[in-house]
Amino acid sequence: MSAPKPEERYTAKQAVFWWAPRELFAAGVRATLAKTFGDYADRRETLAALTPHAIPPSSDEPLRGLSETSIAPTPAIMIFSEIESSPGSVWEEAIDHPQSMGTSGQSARGAATDYWFDYVADLGDGFAATYSVAELLARDTLTVDDHTLPRGQLLLMGGDQVYPTPSDEEYRNRTVGPYTTASLGIESEPRLYAIPGNHDWYDGLTAFINQFCTEQRMAAWKTLQYRSYFSVELPHGWWLWGIDAAFEARIDRPQMEYFREASNRLREGDRVILCTAKPTWLSCTVANNDEEYRILRNFITETGADVALMVAGDTHAYVRYEEPGGTHKIVAGGGGAYFSGSAAFPDGLRLRETRSAPPIDHTKAAVFPSPADSRKLYWSALWRLPRALGFVAALGVFAVFLAYLLQFAVVRRAGGALNDVIADVGGDGIWQAFLQVAGSGLTFVPFLAVVALMFAGAYALANKGAGGGRMGGVPFGAVHTTAQVLTAMFVTAVAIVAAAGLDPSWLWFFLVAAILGSLLTTLVFTLYLIVASLLGRNHNELFIGIRWSGYKNFLRFRIDSAGDLHVYALGLRHVDKRELTWDEHGNPKVSGQASTPTLIDTITLSGTPHGT
Repeated sequence: MSAPKPEERYTAKQAVFWWAPRELFAAGVRATLAKTFGDYADRRETLAALTPHAIPPSSDEPLRGLSETSIAPTPAIMIFSEIESSPGSVWEEAIDHPQSMGTSGQSARGAATDYWFDYVADLGDGFAATYSVAELLARDTLTVDDHTLPRGQLLLMGGDQVYPTPSDEEYRNRTVGPYTTASLGIESEPRLYAIPGNHDWYDGLTAFINQFCTEQRMAAWKTLQYRSYFSVELPHGWWLWGIDAAFEARIDRPQMEYFREASNRLREGDRVILCTAKPTWLSCTVANNDEEYRILRNFITETGADVALMVAGDTHAYVRYEEPGGTHKIVAGGGGAYFSGSAAFPDGLRLRETRSAPPIDHTKAAVFPSPADSRKLYWSALWRLPRALGFVAALGVFAVFLAYLLQFAVVRRAGGALNDVIADVGGDGIWQAFLQVAGSGLTFVPFLAVVALMFAGAYALANKGAGGGRMGGVPFGAVHTTAQVLTAMFVTAVAIVAAAGLDPSWLWFFLVAAILGSLLTTLVFTLYLIVASLLGRNHNELFIGIRWSGYKNFLRFRIDSAGDLHVYALGLRHVDKRELTWDEHGNPKVSGQASTPTLIDTITLSGTPHGT
């Protein structure tokens, strides 16, 4: 592959800081708009209507089960094949005439050599982390422990390919650019399939479709899909199903019909790898699994096939749960986004296949990093989060607002002007000033109304964490609100005492309140996140502030000649600083030391008896 042309240059982006006021506001607006308009204009249904046949113009492979005369009037679905006789080809299957669907012969389903493919999710954030993972995916081989792992012939991107907003520019700067630079040495043309995550959905899938559903290249990888979901036939009776569940694990009707018909190609004993952007099983530990996923599983099991493995991203860490003799469930969302902690994963899950079925226990078989290593990062938030000056400034503005309300309450109770109150109260010391401020504030209705709003916000924040149900957020919200109210009273008292004897005293009062308030309010907020995380809540919110770029992960799969599937989970403990520059010829140069992966988990799943 040639070097990028000068006009293809991109900008290496820093990781998104989600606690920045602008990002908080924009994320809320994007999520609300995308969810609202997505309910009324689902792009998946539009794609299904526009590409009922989805015949790839560049494909010269025969269309199995369809004659040329039957293409136009007969709805069809695209099923991709990675079998040895036609890697990367596309098979067209008639929806209305499933009996005409051919099945691969036994020899075509096997493979004389090992077949390799890769999985990565939650990428496209900061350049250093995204490039470090892309560089490993692009290497010809990786050697870890005693294993030599060749680069995959297929790459699956498992959701959230870009942050924070899906646009052509953001995809170029945060995903396509780093992957292009990392893959300059690849001369072959591996295939790429992708499913969208919630961040890919924020523009209604427009940029995702442009990037992954138009049969163009994504760096060295060739895209083939025409919709945001797919079915790929792998050697030895293995299948890869990529599901697009949009925002709330909702699967649209055309997609259900697609997989209903795709299941007609399954044979008894086949094994399916089910890929989703969100690990719904983590949020239904005792309840039923999602109804639509149960239907998909029924499509598979009705044919005599089974779901051997479920893989998802969304959570930026690695964990694997296993059901004895059943399906393994892997979360591997470490492709580039901030590490979101691994201590919150429960030791076990209890899941039901149907509403009436007894729960099935799943044990936690592997996690990366260890919960102890994850907790070691908690206290680093004390100096990492305050470095976000915009966030500290926003809390400072709120602290000044509370100080204004409290001083107004004191003035209203004592009578006179602010300068007089500062002169009278400030000379009595901080403790007496604090008692004056507390007594006045607790009887001032506007201040109490603001406290009620603070509790509502603290309660909502607490309920974004795991465990305890919605009522479990009440004590967390109450403690956090109380701590912030006491902090505001203390800041007001100190500002009154500090401003006494200074001219103009009101100006010094607000200056001290702004400086001290921003620091102490940030400290209390950070301590709340740390303590809440230790008690099982708000892990993700804490790690948003920590912004740890290490602990990345991705998966490499091997289907051996006997048909067994080997899964290698690879991790990066640290991500070095990487800087992008361009030489006078327009060639990219990346500084920093190449990353060294470690093997964090490995499993072997037996293949199908007819796959040889």
